[in-house]
Amino acid sequence: MLEHKSAARTFAGCLLAALLVTGCGGSSGEDGGDTSATQEDGGPTLSDGDLGGVTDSLNVPEGVSSFTTTLQWDQRKRRILYLRPSITTATRAPALVMLHYRGGTPTRMADYTDASQFVLQHGAWVILPQGIDGSWSDDPKRDAGRTDDSGFLQEVIRESLADYPLDAKHVYMTGFSKGGFMVERFVCDHPDQLAAASWVSAALLDTLRDVCPATRKPPLLMINGTDDRKVPYDGETGVASAPDTAAYFAGLNGCTATSTSDLTPRVDDGTSIRLQAHTHCTGGDQVYFYTVNGGGHTWPDSAYERPVKLGPTTRNLDADSALWSFFQQFTLP
Repeated sequence: MLEHKSAARTFAGCLLAALLVTGCGGSSGEDGGDTSATQEDGGPTLSDGDLGGVTDSLNVPEGVSSFTTTLQWDQRKRRILYLRPSITTATRAPALVMLHYRGGTPTRMADYTDASQFVLQHGAWVILPQGIDGSWSDDPKRDAGRTDDSGFLQEVIRESLADYPLDAKHVYMTGFSKGGFMVERFVCDHPDQLAAASWVSAALLDTLRDVCPATRKPPLLMINGTDDRKVPYDGETGVASAPDTAAYFAGLNGCTATSTSDLTPRVDDGTSIRLQAHTHCTGGDQVYFYTVNGGGHTWPDSAYERPVKLGPTTRNLDADSALWSFFQQFTLP
């Protein structure tokens, strides 16, 4: 069972930061450890400075409640941050599992993506697990023998559904950067666990392609920037390009039609948005691929931006709204 550690309502949720600042001191076997990942972990690493001042101060607005739990996995206690609507309804709520970037924490990811506002606007719960040492075991080859994060996330979902008023047919997952790579690993390992999934600033590892079962995956939404300086849009050694990643998953889902549309710009910020929709898929499991022309290694429309290090943050696409509009179309049987 999930073990409750703390609870807070409205703005008092800021006190959660003290429980989740695992990157400010030494490693701890009870919380997933130090958030500064080692070089051998692989994948892009981001710092608070990279993201323009993201902090471990959780801003929980009125109407949103927060609490943390711990889950024992592979002989370590892992912290999980929950954000939920303060008002409980008779209807079970949808759940979004959100995976942080490498070097991040659940609180920093919630801050960076404005997850509290997502809860407030859509009535969903957001579940933010903590990676070991601020990272995820997303690479089947490099991470062989390490913590089974796919199994951990599966258990997070299972116990959350058992313990809280969540709708088992509306469970979704998203991730940014290293967290996005982990989402890809999860949909390959457990494709029947999610109604839909998405990732931002991630692409397909060759080592995952080698072992990912050639079976249908859940509906997927991808967002990649052409000026991404951490995960190159056109790919690099060992990592597919963003378009090839979308085409790969569209192929697995049996999509037979593709359409492309350019979104009307909201502001003149040097970026533009193109949506490639792979449709007519087996079981209706579509694959949407957003290209942010001129966009960097960033979460679209985040309040934080650091163009020098990570490239521009577009204001012409709201990632939270885009993924939720996509997710709402799909449910588990």
